[in-house]
Amino acid sequence: MDLIRKKKKTVCLSIGDGANDVSMIQKANIGCGIIGLEGTQAVRASDFAFKEFSFFFFFFFFFKKKIEKEEIKI
Repeated sequence: MDLIRKKKKTVCLSIGDGANDVSMIQKANIGCGIIGLEGTQAVRASDFAFKEFSFFFFFFFFFKKKIEKEEIKI
């Protein structure tokens, strides 16, 4: 995550559903946690939480349209 952020100078979004994804979620600019069988550690470390992975797509396309219209500055 650090390498991508330094080399590309972009905004990074990470998605995780378990304890092994916590560090990745914390290092990203935008972290999304999914409540899953592995527990809620990723949800506690994330900026946004989702009950199911399919809900993430609604979130992504909503913000994509807002960013394209430049209503949201990242």
